[in-house]
Amino acid sequence: MTNKTSTQLDFLILCTRYHHTKTEKERIITYFDENILEIDTFIQFARQHGVVPILYHSLKKIEHIPSHILKKLKVHYHIFVQKNILMSAEVIKLIKLFQENDIKALAIKGPVLAQILHNDITLRQYGDLDILVHPDHVYQAAMLLGTHHYKLYGSIDLLQNPTWIKLAKDMTLINQKNNIVLELHWKLFHNTFAKADSNLDLWKNIDQVLLHKKNIPTLQKDILLTYLCIHGSKHLWERLGWLTDIDRLIRQKEISWENVLHTAYHFQSEKMFFLALSLTQKLYNTPLPPEIQIYLKGSSIQKLTKKIHMLIETPLPKPPSFKDVFYRKHLHASMQNSFLHYLKFWKNVLFSYNDAAILEKGEPFEKKSIFNPIRPYNLIKKFILKKL
Repeated sequence: MTNKTSTQLDFLILCTRYHHTKTEKERIITYFDENILEIDTFIQFARQHGVVPILYHSLKKIEHIPSHILKKLKVHYHIFVQKNILMSAEVIKLIKLFQENDIKALAIKGPVLAQILHNDITLRQYGDLDILVHPDHVYQAAMLLGTHHYKLYGSIDLLQNPTWIKLAKDMTLINQKNNIVLELHWKLFHNTFAKADSNLDLWKNIDQVLLHKKNIPTLQKDILLTYLCIHGSKHLWERLGWLTDIDRLIRQKEISWENVLHTAYHFQSEKMFFLALSLTQKLYNTPLPPEIQIYLKGSSIQKLTKKIHMLIETPLPKPPSFKDVFYRKHLHASMQNSFLHYLKFWKNVLFSYNDAAILEKGEPFEKKSIFNPIRPYNLIKKFILKKL
């Protein structure tokens, strides 16, 4: 961890908080007045953390911020405004397309989440669209998208393979006309990180979000909060934007904490859920009820919170070393609810499935795949032998 990175991170967290006290506002103004941070570097740092829109929105509400700072931020903000308007129109078009073809679909994250959190599609930074379709409709959805300029990255045959559908959770498509990237999901989580096949019915109770006067179906808010917590934990909270999403959702939406805990239990992801809440409370002063705070005081959650906070302050080197990769996998394993889940996680890491093997054999890889036993050797070869 470098002092420069730590200083930038602390200041970025301060600037993107929901509310600023008088003292905090004075501190922000002082930082800019004294040129403690180089503004172009700072804006790039904010882009990496996915918070440029809310950074600009927060700073423009503070008097005496130097005008040249706001002008530079405004340029970057308007880049996202234009992109978000394009993405919003696209998600409306795609949901309508799916509905007209009797394909169950929910828009998640992207412009829909921006509207939920900020009532403004321009105030959230994102790079792609995410749509969840019913598992029974995945192949039909992909084929339909192919007739509307979307190119699938991967074999379409995989989407007709029950084994692969069970193991994977999404596929990427790119629109050849406007370069919009679409993640087509049929599960919220990979089995490595949460119980994706829980009996929680995502399609039974859904919310509707008004986007450009169109009702767009999305996840029910209690499930959405759990999803955001697990998603960020899966990525080790490498972006502050994921924490600000959770902070704003808790502040602006009435949360049924009993239902949220029930959802986290169903996904067998309580530890990841509490880690997310612990981080948001620590970094963004997120208000949490006493019945939730008591869970955050456990030693395992406190240790994980400290380690992840330190990790956020430490940029991942490129290319990452074996030590870096192993430490991150260790943190993932530490987020598992029990020792059994811990062992299952490492089993999934070391003995991963292979698309080609599934297509060739058409049978569960756990029983027949020849790629399974050599996975550990491939990992050693990739990160250790090539350095010798």
